[in-house]
Amino acid sequence: MQFRVLVVTSAFPYYSPRIGGMIRVATLVDKMVNDGCHVHVLTYKRWRQWNDTVAIETPASSHYVNSYPIFWEDFKNYSHNKNPIAYFSNYLRKLRRWNRIDSYECDIQRFFRSSVKIIKKYSIDNLLITVPPHSFQLLGAKIKNYFENKINLIYDHRDAWTLRKQYIKNISPQILEKWKKIEQACFNLGDHHLFVSEGMATDHQRHFFIKSSSVIENGYIDYKTHTESHPAIWSTIKEFKRSKRVVLGYFGTGSSDETHPHKDFGPLFRVLDSCPDLAAKFSLILCGDISMDERIPQNLKVSRFSPLSNQIARETMRHLDVGLVVHSEPMEAPHVIGGKAYDYMASNIFIWFIVPPNANSIKSLHQKFSSTFFSDIYKPENIKSTLEQLLHINFGQNNTSDEKYPGVEYYSRDFQFSKLYPLLNGG
Repeated sequence: MQFRVLVVTSAFPYYSPRIGGMIRVATLVDKMVNDGCHVHVLTYKRWRQWNDTVAIETPASSHYVNSYPIFWEDFKNYSHNKNPIAYFSNYLRKLRRWNRIDSYECDIQRFFRSSVKIIKKYSIDNLLITVPPHSFQLLGAKIKNYFENKINLIYDHRDAWTLRKQYIKNISPQILEKWKKIEQACFNLGDHHLFVSEGMATDHQRHFFIKSSSVIENGYIDYKTHTESHPAIWSTIKEFKRSKRVVLGYFGTGSSDETHPHKDFGPLFRVLDSCPDLAAKFSLILCGDISMDERIPQNLKVSRFSPLSNQIARETMRHLDVGLVVHSEPMEAPHVIGGKAYDYMASNIFIWFIVPPNANSIKSLHQKFSSTFFSDIYKPENIKSTLEQLLHINFGQNNTSDEKYPGVEYYSRDFQFSKLYPLLNGG
């Protein structure tokens, strides 16, 4: 394949520490390069590299827009000889957030100039803009207007914008209406729009006119090399199993203190706290950016671990009895599946979705596979009933020996991302 593609993203290995926001675009670029496409990536060059995030097998041609630190945790590591005036100007820019879609909007002109140079120099036929940040939709529109029909513009929508509570809270009705008009204009200008779930696509088609769209799910990475399980987590799981407890596991971000209000363990913990005899039969492995208060159910055994690379996490979660997917925000529930759900499927373990009743994408997945459980996060009796069901499953020592997800290859990133090729020009 000789497709020529420019991918514009705010986060890409190795200049970003946060795996969740870049693993989709990183693995997509990796596949395109390995399949023979000519891929250029335009992204931020931050003040340092993080080499333990997402591994890239075959590097694409990378181009950078310089950036001063975006993440607050960088402050303590940012030395004074790196232009402190520009550094604080960046944060003053963040304080003006209410006048803009997001803080990245200030950099659109710099990304635009770089994009135009790359497209002209390398005769690029296809422009893939991955959002969020949602201001990058304006960037795509600006480039499309500049080149007119000479560029094939594809938006990859990882998250909703005006249909997601996180992005529109504390926004006035007038600003929201303005944003919706901008979003519709970008839907009009884009030649094609990608969504990560059927529910997300359906919800957007209900609220906007979209002339061409496809669903390319996040899926799981089909690793070609073997790695070992995390030794401390594996040891803890074995200890829990020896004590005859069902081992639940959660990987990713979440909280029981509303730090991550859209991924709230509170409903599950309240049920277990009210049923101490039931809690005594379960254990919970938490791995990731997870914030907890002191109200952990008394009889529930909980062990917490720092985030792992995706490959080590995948190998480790094979030893769980049940993988948890928790989501608690009803406005965006129809769009959500959760990247870890695909990893649990690839690991061939049971999955328990604790989500709002309108989580339509998850509900569809649940109806396909009998090895999944679905609980209404707003109904304590529903959560309790599922806990009781889990006690009747004989997990044993060979939990992954039977095939729980027939045809799971459909959900591999390799298969999902291959849906992109018919949408590209040139080649």
